[in-house]
Amino acid sequence: MPINQPSNQIKLTNVSLVRYKKAKKRFEIACYKNKVLEWRSGNEKDIDNVLQIPNVFLNVSRGQTAPTADLAKAFGKDTPVQDIILEILNKGELQVGAVSYT
Repeated sequence: MPINQPSNQIKLTNVSLVRYKKAKKRFEIACYKNKVLEWRSGNEKDIDNVLQIPNVFLNVSRGQTAPTADLAKAFGKDTPVQDIILEILNKGELQVGAVSYT
């Protein structure tokens, strides 16, 4: 008998987190480690290749997306999500397993 898994569940593999703390909240994005390093060095230009999911999270492992109110409070009311993701990607701390890169 096959085991049924939720169809809307997304499995993240080879995931690295980029964490950024602003306005007393910690925001995270799910990325590919090598692509983050390439993005920061200027070799990678396409952000879709860097991000696993184009969302901002409070906790990636639990799947808690950041509420719009928290994003507006921390980054400004009219800041697009794409700009928030870019700021987190460029200024955040890369978390890979037990090792962190800044």
